Amino acid sequence: MDQAEQQALSVSDFLNITDNCLKNLGNAVVIGEISYIKAYTHLYFTLKDENSSVECLMFASKASSLDFKPEIGMQVVITGQSSLYKKNGQFKLIAYSMKPAGHGMIMEKLRLLKEKLQKEGVFDLINRPLPRFPNRVGVITSEDGRVIHDIAMTLQRRCSGIELRIYNAKVQGEGAAKSLIAALKQANAEAGTAQGCDILIIGRGGGSFEDLLPFSDEALTRAVAHSKIPIISAVGHEPDIALTDFAADVRAATPTAAAELVSPHTKEELQALTDSLLLRMSDALGRIIDPLKMRAEHLIRRLQSACPQHELQRRRDLLQSLLLRAGSALNALEGGKKSRLFDLQRRLAANDPMQKVLKEHNRLYDLLHRMDLVVEKNSSDVKARFERLCSRLNNCGVEDRVLQMGTRLEKCSASLCALNPLAVLIRGYSITFNEKGHAALVNELSKGDKITTMTCDGVIESVVEQFKLKAPGELMGSSEQDEA
Repeated sequence: MDQAEQQALSVSDFLNITDNCLKNLGNAVVIGEISYIKAYTHLYFTLKDENSSVECLMFASKASSLDFKPEIGMQVVITGQSSLYKKNGQFKLIAYSMKPAGHGMIMEKLRLLKEKLQKEGVFDLINRPLPRFPNRVGVITSEDGRVIHDIAMTLQRRCSGIELRIYNAKVQGEGAAKSLIAALKQANAEAGTAQGCDILIIGRGGGSFEDLLPFSDEALTRAVAHSKIPIISAVGHEPDIALTDFAADVRAATPTAAAELVSPHTKEELQALTDSLLLRMSDALGRIIDPLKMRAEHLIRRLQSACPQHELQRRRDLLQSLLLRAGSALNALEGGKKSRLFDLQRRLAANDPMQKVLKEHNRLYDLLHRMDLVVEKNSSDVKARFERLCSRLNNCGVEDRVLQMGTRLEKCSASLCALNPLAVLIRGYSITFNEKGHAALVNELSKGDKITTMTCDGVIESVVEQFKLKAPGELMGSSEQDEA
């Protein structure tokens, strides 16, 4: 083996030495256009210019921190280190960071500004809810743009009752940010006055990236975050993002969308909501008033029932009812007594001795008359027979028997008068009946029973409160005493 062969390097040694030499060159900053990109676990892409291209690799740990999505045709600035892939000796640029070129620098500045404001808590100041029913909406934009027309037409279509106030300001070019800040200060100065707005819309229509930059101004962003009036940011169209979008209370994709946000309810919805609220209010009032009416009526009834005049009338009606019942009971009792008395009188009349004597006399007169007739026919026989009858009549003692019957009749009349209940009552006695109309016995009564006492001049109704039964000996003694 010659000396040259002895000094030759293996492929691995050569690639290791070369790789170390490339790494010793340090980091390189390369700008170029992405011509190929593929994401597996790591990000593989090709960076080229007009004459050359280089294979690049960005590890997943670095690629995950990118704040934009790399795409083919995008100009980017790469910071990385040269390296060799030892398996096949392929040269690669290991990228540590990637930033968009051109606008990308401005975007990087905006990103840094956003991070700064976020750390300061500027974006966390948003605590203003949007009013549900705004009366006046302020729009901070150029009065020459189409934004005013779009917002006005949307409000007219959805809710024509909302008033629109324009705060004119430049929306692009030099001095636009200061003009927007001045308009915003004017709107906040009018807050709480008759000209003040309930909500603000700040923004403009679509435009280039540079046209939208005033809405990412730091001073304007801070002013939006500190506004006393709720703000909707409507800058450009859907893909466009400005820092005012983060500082405002709500971000709208377009000015038209912002107009829809400030008029969340259409005229028809408001009418339906009003009708619903009126119905609910009526129901609520009914639930409140109806119990009060019922309570008032209850109190009125209680007041009327507690009124002395009402109580007097009630007692008067009760007394009248009792009088009617007492009158009915007296009439019934009197009718019963009269009927009984009439029956006794009828029976007494049927057994009257005088009537019997009169009947016998009439019979006798009839016999005498018949006898006269017979005598006329046979005077001698009749006369003899008459004499015999007269003798027999004299022997019978008819006159003595008539006198005896008269005496007996007088005694019976006296006895009947003594047994007459009414005669007993006239002497100071009384008769007590129970509720069934029978003579009341003490051993058949109970406390609370109603009794009726008949005297010579009327009837007394009473209720048993207390009674006392006499012993048999006491009753017998009373009887004997009475007989004595």
